[in-house]
Amino acid sequence: MSKVKLTPVHIRYLLVMNKLRLQEKDLRVSAIAKETKLSKTSAHVMLRHFTEVGLVTQDYYRAAFFTPLGEELSEKMAANYVIVEKWLKKSFPLAEDVEMAACSILAHISDEAMDEFIERKAPKKKAK
Repeated sequence: MSKVKLTPVHIRYLLVMNKLRLQEKDLRVSAIAKETKLSKTSAHVMLRHFTEVGLVTQDYYRAAFFTPLGEELSEKMAANYVIVEKWLKKSFPLAEDVEMAACSILAHISDEAMDEFIERKAPKKKAK
């Protein structure tokens, strides 16, 4: 898919930004900071990084927009996150928060390995 190297923190920001986009909210530093519960400075640095690697663009008023690559990547991460989060919650029922664990897995596993994991987790079709 993409050769953009993402850390667990990058993935967390992408998930938040994708959520805001789906809610039709502006991708602004203040909204991202509020949703992540991190500082505006941290959100600004992340947006600048995403701009540098081609995942977002920003307009004159500092609103951010996903590029086609950024949108594709954020959607794929969101879909994979749901699968990994569900697996972690099932595997570790006493874990209260698996968000960063799921982001870490997504950051450190190849697309091929993730695709294979998804295939194994998919319900098996019964033979007739």
